[in-house]
Amino acid sequence: VNQVWVTQPEKWVVYDPHGYLKKYPDPKNNPIFDNIMKGFRAIQEYTNGFITAPSRDDVEIRYEEEKIPNGAIGFVITDGRAWEMDDENSNNEIIRSGAGAGPTNTQYSVYTYIRELTSSVQGGDNDSTVGVFNWGEIRPIDKIWGKFNYYKRKPGDKFYLDGPYGHLYEVRKIE
Repeated sequence: VNQVWVTQPEKWVVYDPHGYLKKYPDPKNNPIFDNIMKGFRAIQEYTNGFITAPSRDDVEIRYEEEKIPNGAIGFVITDGRAWEMDDENSNNEIIRSGAGAGPTNTQYSVYTYIRELTSSVQGGDNDSTVGVFNWGEIRPIDKIWGKFNYYKRKPGDKFYLDGPYGHLYEVRKIE
């Protein structure tokens, strides 16, 4: 089922319940926040500009963990666990997206932020060896898939891929 945003998010929020960003003189200018911004820009790249990434100044930081509000894309700096979520209305329009991952500022964490955030705006997941966005970067096939979902298909459009061995998941050949 195609589940996508049909409007721009009203706000972008970073939740830091463990206070990792407080360790820096400027909570919006440090390696952790840089990685989060790369994840937000990956959303824009995946959606071919349908969703516009915010500027640093437009990102709100909250130091307690709470439910991401409707109309928002949020990122939670966790104590290590990575996850993604999206909530849809009855028309399969995403009304809230979120992701979370640990606070490290390594290349691996950038990939994790990108995988989880891009998954959160396309009604899917990245938790299998053949799933979407497993490489932590937006590849040409991801851009094609994003353009297809955001510009060619309507929310709720379905693929029927059931076969003799059960439901088939998206499979890609990476060369």
